[in-house]
Amino acid sequence: MKLNLWMIVNRLGGMDVEIHIKRNSGRTMRSARIAYAPNCAYIHQDGEDVICADETDYIRIKNIEKNVAFEIIQGIFDFYDSWSEELEQVISQKNSSELLQVLWKVFQNPMILFNASQGVEAMTRQYGYGEVDEEWDYILRYGSSSMKGFQQVRNARKQLAYQHVKSQKVVMKRNSVITPYLAAVIMNGNVRIGQILIIESKREINLGDIELLTYAVSHIEKSVRERHQNCEDLNMNVLLNMILKKPVSFEDLDRQMMQLGWKRDDQYRVLVVYAGKDSTDEEKQLHLIHNAIRSFFNSIGCFTYKNQVIMIMNDSIQEPEYTRPHTRRIMQENNGIVTGGYRIEGIENLRFSYQQALWAFERGQYGVGGRKRYDYFSCALDYLVHCIWAEKTDVPLMLYSCHPDVLKLWKMDLETEGYYVETLVEYLQNERSLVKTSNALHIHRSTLIYRTKKLEELMESDLSDPYNREYILTSVRVLKHFAEEIPYINTIKA
Repeated sequence: MKLNLWMIVNRLGGMDVEIHIKRNSGRTMRSARIAYAPNCAYIHQDGEDVICADETDYIRIKNIEKNVAFEIIQGIFDFYDSWSEELEQVISQKNSSELLQVLWKVFQNPMILFNASQGVEAMTRQYGYGEVDEEWDYILRYGSSSMKGFQQVRNARKQLAYQHVKSQKVVMKRNSVITPYLAAVIMNGNVRIGQILIIESKREINLGDIELLTYAVSHIEKSVRERHQNCEDLNMNVLLNMILKKPVSFEDLDRQMMQLGWKRDDQYRVLVVYAGKDSTDEEKQLHLIHNAIRSFFNSIGCFTYKNQVIMIMNDSIQEPEYTRPHTRRIMQENNGIVTGGYRIEGIENLRFSYQQALWAFERGQYGVGGRKRYDYFSCALDYLVHCIWAEKTDVPLMLYSCHPDVLKLWKMDLETEGYYVETLVEYLQNERSLVKTSNALHIHRSTLIYRTKKLEELMESDLSDPYNREYILTSVRVLKHFAEEIPYINTIKA
């Protein structure tokens, strides 16, 4: 693997060195050379000392022979190559404790691996009580972070997202004690699946550590992508699992809610964002929308899933009157399309709001009431019928529970390519107004009068009865909803 000078410095142990590294260099060096070669560590004698240099910076190793220094530095390259192979092997085994032991070999500082819900997956074994800080002792005792620790880790995660970097040195303050950390978030696409914290203790964290942690996290993320091509298969996000009706750990759920400041009985709703229909790069567009949402809103759940950005809003914390205009602005600036379900009490009911949002995108009307989104209310009755049907297996029972006049007219329309059902529905939906109905059907008033008289002759029920009108419209909705899905509907006998 490629190294930078800081990574070499970190392996020189107790040797007497002077560090002359002025820039944030990436990993460019492939090996050590006594003669100059591009992208290699150039080893040469300078009096009693040896210089190890890259293109612009160098390390001075004092009181050593060139050949000895070369063997040591080339041995460092060999060490990292071996370490890289071991890292890949332990990642493939999905053993969190062993992963931290491999990372320990290069970082040699206390480390914590968190899961997607900020639960502690593993900690380095080299440190016990009283050897790091109060938070470390708390985690050792209880197996999870303290409330203050949750907040500090969450702030570190937000800082990484804001700076758009994989790994970054951050500072946390506890009881007036400032502790430097190296933090990295592990992602699968735009979904956070874990986080690594390295605590500065025995050795100062430097740019070599940042490069190494970025390298390690990239390999972890690559392994995750290869094992799970579909986010659906990953037990990475308790909120995602909840809306997909998958098993969740209530301990993880409580931890997630604690991070966000949520309560179980709060009012929740789910918004789903899609890329605009004229998008040329759907993945990039959704990435921009996801970043904008995460940067602007606090105390919401936001992650990507398939071709969606899913937002879980807690209306008990942030009122829709506040969130809607900002969401609308983000959609306008990034050409996003948003849909949403009803506000629902209780976090365990998230999946219902999510299903409503999906239905609205497929069946709802866009821009109802001037809002630039798909409206669930416009198709809620269709969904209600769909949900009732989902519990039924007896097709004739459902069909022959429909209004008998509707069944008769439906069959007549099938046989004659007629207009009875369409006319009846428009007539009732327009409150039996001849003017409004003729305009809706784009027919002359005299034509409509003829049709309504014909309907009166064919029908046995009284259209002046409110219950009868409601029964008729619901029956038509049932037949229309399943006409394409269930051919049996088109063979009914009135």
